[in-house]
This record gives sequence, C-alpha cells and structure tokens, in this order.
Amino acid sequence: MTNTTPSAVGLTRQQNRQQERMQAKLDAKIRAAMKTNPMVQAAYNMGWNEGSQNASRFTIKDCYAAALLAMEEIGHYKHNGCMRLMRTMDDIVVNRLYTEELIDEVFERLGIRINFREPFDRIEEVVK
Repeated sequence: MTNTTPSAVGLTRQQNRQQERMQAKLDAKIRAAMKTNPMVQAAYNMGWNEGSQNASRFTIKDCYAAALLAMEEIGHYKHNGCMRLMRTMDDIVVNRLYTEELIDEVFERLGIRINFREPFDRIEEVVK
C-alpha cells in the first residue's frame, strides 16, 4: 500500500512520521477488510491495477529517460552503453516482484538508502 496523503514537502520530520503512522493504520484496516470481504478485495484490485497502469506509463518512461541522460552526463556513455543499461534495467524491473525488494537490494549491495517519504534527503549514502 502506498501513501495517499498529499505531498509531505514543508512538513517537519515529526509530522511526516505522524502521517506515516496514520497511513499505516489505514492500510491495516484496508488489509483486514480485504481478508473478510471479497468485494473490498475486488475493488482494491481494480483501483490498484488502473492506477498502476496509468502511473507506469509516465513514471517508468521518465525514470528510463533520466537514467539514460544521467549515464551520458556522468559516465560519458554513448549509444551502446546506454542500450546495455536499458536492457539490464528492464530485466531487473521485470523480474522483481516488489519495489521494496529492489530498494532492499540496493541498500545491501551498494549501501544506498532510497526513501521517498523524506522530502529532502531521498537518496542517502549509508556507511557500513
């Protein structure tokens, strides 16, 4: 379940945490209702699928394009290197079940924490 509250920009960390706790309680209620009522599960699935399809069209395209431009700017990669990057990224995205699985693997392998609930420090280097 994802946070459906408005953008957290301008809120303090305490306010962000409070919103996260409130969202977690709401998510728990929804999960409980889905277990007991198949209609709630069906409605959730329909909304999830529609939202996922709409978001993925734009978000994934943006991410792929940004990754290509970043690789070209930082690593001076050209066409062949960028094509290898896209094929590898696409393989990773297609073969992972959950976003959290990807985020956990980035943390374990690279020591980089990705947390988009934070308005400013969304990408953090963690010293192990």
